[in-house]
Amino acid sequence: AAEAASLSSTEGGDEQKEKREWTEAERRQLGQIGTSLAVAMVLDQRQRWEEAIQAESLRKMLSETVHQVKNSLSAVRMFGKLLLRRLPGDDSMNRELAKDILIQSDRLVDLLMPIESMSSRPLLAGGRRKQSALPFGDTAPSAQLLAEEMLDVGAGRDR
Repeated sequence: AAEAASLSSTEGGDEQKEKREWTEAERRQLGQIGTSLAVAMVLDQRQRWEEAIQAESLRKMLSETVHQVKNSLSAVRMFGKLLLRRLPGDDSMNRELAKDILIQSDRLVDLLMPIESMSSRPLLAGGRRKQSALPFGDTAPSAQLLAEEMLDVGAGRDR
């Protein structure tokens, strides 16, 4: 244990190594560095989650919009078919216009298909944060708790 708490240093190119104990100031500084790294990891992970949640929200909005546009196009197509059925056979100009309505509505649906397939795939698998809020795993639970408390205090929340 004493070897684990010692520091090896080489003075000015000299091959002779000197072992010494960590000073209290060095230990404090290492603790502060560890805490800073833990907080940085938490902030980075939080930003990734916020971006993923925002992307998921946009995906849902896009999916709903595509669905509504396709519903409207279906109605236009149905009205075009009804119009085509009611037009007299000798009214070739209006029959062509009604056929164009059907063709263009089908074309618009085809243009929406790639957007619909892209927006139907969820970006967040399995819901929100099933695992630990921090990427430390079981190796550093105290660092995780400390970082979460620091974030809560920094955000004005009490635990």
